[in-house]
Amino acid sequence: MECGPVKQREMYHLIAELLNTIDIAVCIFDDQDRTVVWNSTFFTFFPEHDGNLFAGEHYRDNLRRFYRSRLVGEECQNIERYIDEGVERHRRQARPFVFSHRGRLLRVASLPLPNGDRIRIWQNLKPAPHASAEPSDWTDFPIDLLEYLADGAMILDRD
Repeated sequence: MECGPVKQREMYHLIAELLNTIDIAVCIFDDQDRTVVWNSTFFTFFPEHDGNLFAGEHYRDNLRRFYRSRLVGEECQNIERYIDEGVERHRRQARPFVFSHRGRLLRVASLPLPNGDRIRIWQNLKPAPHASAEPSDWTDFPIDLLEYLADGAMILDRD
């Protein structure tokens, strides 16, 4: 079923609102990597974008804000390379990956849509503070090793 740009945008907004109800962040980009639609959960996960994100903003600018909120010291000199690599990952991503941001462990998935647009969704994997961890004797590791490993790393539990 074909639908015009207006109907398509309405459908995107409905999807964004539906994902809000289950605490999934979404951002949809057009075929030129410009922001089209996002939901309020996106700002919960990425508060650096709240009040700054706008329709038509290029993904590069989105990534620049993201990295400015994360990078410290000498890492800052690599921001343009990180942005370039991030845009390429965005365009090619076909499998979910996990990263940490502002105390959350987020899984992100992204796929192209039939019209050339691209949808990205984020799910918070870190349990709520009151939830019990399994196994019961597990304690948090002092650093997030995933921040220092290349793509393709695998971590296994005791079993």
